[in-house]
Amino acid sequence: MLQPDTTDLERAPVATNQITEAPSAIVETTQQLLDLTEPLNTGALSNLPKDHLRCKACNLPYVFNHYSISNRHWRGATCLGCNKLEDIESSCINSIGDEARHLNSYHLHPSTKIGLYHFPLSPSNYIKQTSKDGKEEYCHYATYEHTVEAYTRCIHCIEFVKRKRKTLVKATQKSLGRGVAGFDSLMEFMVNSNGTCALTGIKGSWSSFPGDPMYLLSLDHKVPLCTGGSSHIDNLQVTLQGFNNVKGDYTTEDFKIWFTAIKKMSKHELRS
Repeated sequence: MLQPDTTDLERAPVATNQITEAPSAIVETTQQLLDLTEPLNTGALSNLPKDHLRCKACNLPYVFNHYSISNRHWRGATCLGCNKLEDIESSCINSIGDEARHLNSYHLHPSTKIGLYHFPLSPSNYIKQTSKDGKEEYCHYATYEHTVEAYTRCIHCIEFVKRKRKTLVKATQKSLGRGVAGFDSLMEFMVNSNGTCALTGIKGSWSSFPGDPMYLLSLDHKVPLCTGGSSHIDNLQVTLQGFNNVKGDYTTEDFKIWFTAIKKMSKHELRS
């Protein structure tokens, strides 16, 4: 993965004196999760209160027998996935995947159409106006063709894809991996993604600068570089940064089960 994950999984050993009021069954089960080579004492699970068997956020049952996003987070009453999502969501508004979140000169760049602006690899063009109170704002003007040919006429989009490829090259070299997609194939791949997260089906925006991770897109490795994956197109997928950080090193299948539950319980409007 290319985006730094500042909320790494909490898998460090847990001292039992830090859980002063937890039932002994919880402590025993938590300790077993820290060494997955040890056989799980399923008898301990039967002694857990019912509210300790399901995540209070997504309502999925905890998974106690293998490394999963639905393992119980040792510091709270939620699974590992929901715990990470809660940290990311703290700065989000009630809709996800909306370009309007980043309508400013920091994230937009000039379009090939004079006087218009757009996000990298986005067909939506905006015009800059001045509001009555003197503030600068961007309003949607028109939607143009969404093709590789159209974006290769935009020098800013070309530079954006070059920077993304440069990041891939550095990450691949650092992991001693081999193989990086060429510029042309990477441009085509990113355009054909239609700005849609492969993990969630939610629309996002490309940007050269940091922003709300629940709105901005990133390039993710299906097979991590650290485990032998490459940066070829067949090992890349487009994801929203926030959900990419939640997924971490869990399998895509495991993540999608969790995400399906989140959609049912979510307070957010997920715009797919």
